Amino acid sequence: MRDTDRTEDDNLGATHIDIPSATVSFALSQGMTMAEIETATGLHGPSLGDPAARLPADIPPRLWQALEGRSDGSVALTVEAARSLPLSALGGLVHGLQYAAVLHDALEFMMRHSRVLADRLKLNIQSGSTETAFIGAHPADAIDGGRMSEVGMFLMIRVVREVLQQRRAIRRIEIAGSPLGPISDYANFLRVPVAFDKPRRQIIFDTQALDTPVPGGNAALFAFADRHFAALRRRIDAQNQVPAFLRLARAIADGGASGDYRVSAAVIRADMSPRAAQRVAARAGTSLQDMIEEARRANAEAFLSDPTITIETVATMLGYSDDRAFRRAFKRWTGTSPSDYRATYR
Repeated sequence: MRDTDRTEDDNLGATHIDIPSATVSFALSQGMTMAEIETATGLHGPSLGDPAARLPADIPPRLWQALEGRSDGSVALTVEAARSLPLSALGGLVHGLQYAAVLHDALEFMMRHSRVLADRLKLNIQSGSTETAFIGAHPADAIDGGRMSEVGMFLMIRVVREVLQQRRAIRRIEIAGSPLGPISDYANFLRVPVAFDKPRRQIIFDTQALDTPVPGGNAALFAFADRHFAALRRRIDAQNQVPAFLRLARAIADGGASGDYRVSAAVIRADMSPRAAQRVAARAGTSLQDMIEEARRANAEAFLSDPTITIETVATMLGYSDDRAFRRAFKRWTGTSPSDYRATYR
């Protein structure tokens, strides 16, 4: 098992929901229960319900860390995932790059819009006279040894072959890690030479093949897709500029609107890890739990100001299992009971 304690400037960013959703589906297919997945990642099933959501980028690698810990080595899990997952795990980018004129344009499209997939995903193209390297890396690779990134690379190979129909463009593969299962699984799936324990993770293309036309190339649709993802990228960048404390406070408020005051739900909404959220709160002179309690108190006072809402209903709306727990909490916050507060308010 590999893990890292994050540094002060450790924001791993967020990732499009398709990636953690696909990873959860694969983990379930491998026999993990939802409870085990929640324990490994802090992710709760309802968090996967919003198709436009972006979740903390450490969720997929932490799940891969758990999967590797369960593996007996009889199957190359990253290969199995890349073989079984839908290409939509790479998000809508697949639908845009299929209209590129040539293979090189498709790779540049992926590189240009990589932040749509994950805020801190770095894709790079290094061109040579005979070979061109398509290189990928993410800071979260430190969590799972790059297993999630490895799956992403294998899915990209499928895109090149199945979507772009460039079946002979790839010369070889280099992986920054040891094999996770039989090497024969890698060989049968990749169908090109593969080398492990390399300094970086990359797909090596035949440079001349990059000018091969893509059968579905369409200049107008490709330009439209490029503009669409550029606009999406700008919205993501704008969201990332929101101060962390304000983002966390908004996430808690949004959860309160649906009666969800769980810490795990708040940090997911804020695109933060629990440690990062605690540090953000501490820098503001408070704690994450105090922020949640303050939101509960504010909502409790607002609900109690409406005489048509019973105290039992207020307790339910605030996420308490019964009204007695709410009454104790309210007395702790205000020094008075909900009934007395309501009478005073009137």
